[in-house]
Amino acid sequence: KQKILKEKWKRLGRLSTDFSNNINEYKDHITVTREELDGLPDGYIESLKRDKKGNYLVSLEYPDLVPFMANAKNTKKREELAYKNYQKGGRKNMKILSEILKLRRETATMLGYKNHIAYKTENRLVKDEKTAFNFINGLMGKLKKPAGSDLHALSELKKKLTGTSEPLKYYDTSYYAEQLKRKLF
Repeated sequence: KQKILKEKWKRLGRLSTDFSNNINEYKDHITVTREELDGLPDGYIESLKRDKKGNYLVSLEYPDLVPFMANAKNTKKREELAYKNYQKGGRKNMKILSEILKLRRETATMLGYKNHIAYKTENRLVKDEKTAFNFINGLMGKLKKPAGSDLHALSELKKKLTGTSEPLKYYDTSYYAEQLKRKLF
């Protein structure tokens, strides 16, 4: 049993490394025109790579991604970049994640635990999964009102700046948070 458990842990280690590597090594970008870079500083624009047609390439790397999401006025291009960013690791990682979850469940039960959460929490401050869930749910309860207030402020700013009642989307939050900072500070 011990030998099998060690093999499963080794496999988990390799899979976790592969999962992280797939994200870190994932390369993709969006192509934008000069007009679609409206809102971004000249220094940022000059730092971007260009394709043979002269279009700009905005990668998923931090120095491209974060300023673009916070400053690009073009909603469709922010959405396109955010979507690609959430795809890092792709289908490979879906298979890996499935195997990781299976191995975690198997190793926990081999050690006599109900599940992986029970295994991971026993030797930590929370001691059990119930305490961990209570802590998280309590934290969520405390953060719900301020987070809702922040999202409401961003939604109201979007309505004001766009003149529409279109709801705030996941790819809007960085942009409107930056606009709100500029307005307030």
